[in-house]
Amino acid sequence: MHEQDSLVNLSYLISHPKALDAEAGKMQRETAIETITNRGLRGFAKYGVYFSVMWAAGVKYPLEADLLRSGNFYWRYVDDVVDHDRPLSERYSSQAEYLQQKRATLTQLFYPTGELTFGDREDVMVAHYHSLAGRLGIDLTQESFDILDTIIFDEERCRDRRILSQKELDDYFELLDPACIKGALKVAREDCDPEEFHPLSMAVRTFFNLRDFPKDFEDGLINISKEDIEKYEVDLNQLEGRATLEQLLLYGPIREWCLDQTNAGLRFLEESDKRLERLKLKPITNFVLWLHFERPARKNLNKYAQMLVA
Repeated sequence: MHEQDSLVNLSYLISHPKALDAEAGKMQRETAIETITNRGLRGFAKYGVYFSVMWAAGVKYPLEADLLRSGNFYWRYVDDVVDHDRPLSERYSSQAEYLQQKRATLTQLFYPTGELTFGDREDVMVAHYHSLAGRLGIDLTQESFDILDTIIFDEERCRDRRILSQKELDDYFELLDPACIKGALKVAREDCDPEEFHPLSMAVRTFFNLRDFPKDFEDGLINISKEDIEKYEVDLNQLEGRATLEQLLLYGPIREWCLDQTNAGLRFLEESDKRLERLKLKPITNFVLWLHFERPARKNLNKYAQMLVA
């Protein structure tokens, strides 16, 4: 389907780790800069500290931090292409075709047959984190395919603005979030049950859903269930053209739904505090959880709560 001379020889890079490290490092920096600049000040506020910490962590944990950077930036890159935040390569006729090629590339990398593997420039990063995982003695195969499956699912439901049942939404989030958590715990070498992080995951997910609801809705990604649409008597036509959360909250049924979601997110944070307190995690793990997940979720859910009662 694609000319090999227009792609990157991933097999060669994997067999030359220094070259792979160098090329992946270039793609990490390029992806980080583009992610921020494409979003302007909002991008800097959203990702500046997050990305900086991933590089700073490399001082003490060079391989682990490098793996997390390549993994994070690879999936961010793929997701941005699917969300139309990055241009689709002219080699592909659609986002769906692009994602199927990503599945083929992952299959070749994680289940090698001895044939040469070629990929797009961004695929250097998935080859890199797969290679680093091998060097660290961990396996991220299942987590990688689970993340890809959720991106494929999002792309499919966006096309026809599909409205999901609560079970379908729960199944979707219970595939994506645990994959990220399990993968991170493996890299951090934390010996604990990933289920202990479920409340924090749900709090962060609630925050993300509320924060991103206007853009997601515009893009065709509807993260309110059929049951809640009926329960709160939401007329989706009333949400058209509302570009910000503040504008959405002017519509009564969605305001009521957002208030209940916010309160649920805050209750998840309370439960998370109790669970994490009894876990004996490494200081760096506790710091990352607080900085990148607990703190922004608590800050923004409390902000939404104040907006909703005003």
